[in-house]
Amino acid sequence: MYPDFIIVRKDGDSYVADMLEPHNPELGDNLGKAKAFAKYAEECALFGRIQLIRVNGEHVKRLEFTKRDIRERVMLCNNLEDLNRVFGDCAVEE
Repeated sequence: MYPDFIIVRKDGDSYVADMLEPHNPELGDNLGKAKAFAKYAEECALFGRIQLIRVNGEHVKRLEFTKRDIRERVMLCNNLEDLNRVFGDCAVEE
């Protein structure tokens, strides 16, 4: 899997990289991408943010995989409906 964006931003006197993946919730690979992000975030703490992002019209929802509770819930998902529930319960909406 290759994320769409790796953003480097300044944070105080240092730089932080964020991994961002805007993704269509209709595509069949959503659960696989979410689980891959959860596993990667668990194993690698190099990124400031690791997010799977859904855009629906003017609404943007972000799941933040640097948070342990989100990683754990995603890893328990068995299908897209389960992942949609995690988005509904845990995603930050803008």
